[in-house]
Amino acid sequence: MKSAPIPDNEHIRLAALYSYRILDTEAEAAFDRCVRTLCQIYQVPIATVTFVDRDRQWFKSAQGLEDCETPRSTSFCGHVVADGNPLVVEDTHQDPRFHDNPLVTSPPHIRFYAGVPLITPAGQPIGVLCIQDRQPRRFSDEDLIPLQDLAVLLISELELRHRENVQRLRRQLEHRQRELEAIFQAATSVSLIKTDLEGIIQETSTGTEALFGYARHELIGRPVALVHRPEDHTQPGTIIERLRNDRTPVRREMPLMRSDGSTFPALFSVHPITDAHDELIATLSVTFDISDQKRVEQELEQAVRAKSDFLNAVSHDLRTPLNALMGFSQLLAETDLTPEERQRYAEHCRRGGERLHGLIDSLLELSRLQSGGMRAHTEPLALPALIEEQCALFRPAAERKGIELACQISADLPRWIQGDRTRLEQALSNLIDNAIKYTEAGHVRITASAEGEQITLAVEDTGPGIPAENRDRIFAAFDRGNYQGEQQGHGLGLAIAREIAQLMGGNLHLDSEQGRGTTFTLTARLQTLCEETTPHAQRPCQPAKGPPQPGLRILVAEDDPTNAILARTLLERLDAQVTVVEDGVTALHTWRDGTFDLLLLDLQMPGLDGLQLARAIRHEENQEHRAPARIALFTAHARSEVEQRGFEAGCDEFLTKPARKGDLEALLARAGSPDPQPPR
Repeated sequence: MKSAPIPDNEHIRLAALYSYRILDTEAEAAFDRCVRTLCQIYQVPIATVTFVDRDRQWFKSAQGLEDCETPRSTSFCGHVVADGNPLVVEDTHQDPRFHDNPLVTSPPHIRFYAGVPLITPAGQPIGVLCIQDRQPRRFSDEDLIPLQDLAVLLISELELRHRENVQRLRRQLEHRQRELEAIFQAATSVSLIKTDLEGIIQETSTGTEALFGYARHELIGRPVALVHRPEDHTQPGTIIERLRNDRTPVRREMPLMRSDGSTFPALFSVHPITDAHDELIATLSVTFDISDQKRVEQELEQAVRAKSDFLNAVSHDLRTPLNALMGFSQLLAETDLTPEERQRYAEHCRRGGERLHGLIDSLLELSRLQSGGMRAHTEPLALPALIEEQCALFRPAAERKGIELACQISADLPRWIQGDRTRLEQALSNLIDNAIKYTEAGHVRITASAEGEQITLAVEDTGPGIPAENRDRIFAAFDRGNYQGEQQGHGLGLAIAREIAQLMGGNLHLDSEQGRGTTFTLTARLQTLCEETTPHAQRPCQPAKGPPQPGLRILVAEDDPTNAILARTLLERLDAQVTVVEDGVTALHTWRDGTFDLLLLDLQMPGLDGLQLARAIRHEENQEHRAPARIALFTAHARSEVEQRGFEAGCDEFLTKPARKGDLEALLARAGSPDPQPPR
């Protein structure tokens, strides 16, 4: 047996073969049709489309053969590829090259072979289109023509696919190149540095220049240790040595140094660059500036710490009055108390409850303000009168400490404005209360002025002043500025006042000099109203005066048994006739069957809640032309949260829990008045 010789340009031929990416691909109908057609044309049992690889011949399509490949050394097609011309063997037994070939002496027992080369446009024979028979045959040049024509068609098909593949790959490469260029141009905070095995910089990205402050030519050819701190100059060598032994990328988080000597926190990973034999030939480092991440981590840590401090402060300020409530209520249960002791313990319980109530209200107020869930409820109000009222409220406290409390109202301050009375009073009272609390001698002065629609209220004191190191945190919740006085507080006043100022389009500013005093200046943007155009009916109405009328008929809808008992007890002590029901549906039926001067409805009840019940009552009143009942919403929610919904449902009054006896007394006085008006 004579094996086919290997062509001198075998490496070129193989490169051409591999460029078509045809080897070891799945069967395709076009090639299968081709071999079936050959078998029909020539009436032979075997036909193949064969591609000759380095050491094998591989059949893209074969009819009459079970194997998908055979060794090149025994192949007939190898001779066709070596010669580059058609090969016809009419009887292998008579041909010295093939008579003892295993493909002749054993299956498939080839006796006849005819093959033509598949030649690329560049002249490289990459495969063979052939037919075979187990019987010898005569075969003329004319018989060879159909085989040659089909071979040309096959190579044309391969060439078309090859061009399409090349174009697709070119488009992919161009797209990838554009993507890479765009990444390098856009990722200015990402640095790419390629170094040799000595740690010398060979190439950098544009992001490297932006990150480290060097021009590219200042980095090429210099040690990569240039961007490391002096104490870290051994790091590059250590990393390269590790990559020699282990090809796993090395990841580090450490400070790196810019050209001006400044440092920044960096996260970088060094990747190995290897050759075809997996030998390390270079490294590529990818570096990110993680200053923002570190800042966020620090802010998060501070936020967690602030949350912990806040919760500790809340816990302390909640437990302190709660301790008084629980302790003195236990003492009140003892039977051997004198009337004076019982009165004193009850007063301690009341004070603890008031303090607890104040803290909860302040926390809820601050939460709503900070979450943006509160809106200013504006109304026409007399601003100078409001300021004078606040001064009058705090003047006794100032006099007890021997402090002068002065109020200076500028002539340019408008008399009437459109504003939120409750919020203005709350902010101003917090500022005045703090000023008196922290001032031991001298004065507290409130000044009010206006410029356009901006109102300015300043509260100045002659207290100790605020140290510079405390000024940034003075507006934080529960920060009491190291106050050691006797007056109790929660450290929420300034935080609430600032949120209120911002709600009204202004802010709260601090000016303090240690040892001389402090001035808090509140600004707000409020609409000025002309006195002539301000209807008297819009001005704040006055609550009813005098004791409530005895014998008022009150329907209380309250699902909590304890609150129901407390409401009944307090109302009956005010000489009211009280009917208590525990849900909205029962309350609706009870109202239908009776006559009541006041309905006191809990907001959250089973069946119908307070708002649904109010709507149902107003609807039936309209349908039946019944006189409207006076409805008060009794709720643990803040008034600002439910006021608008309550008015829309038909409520006249709002009473917040916990209800004081005085609040109930005023409510009943208004309910019994001939022309009752709710305080707004």
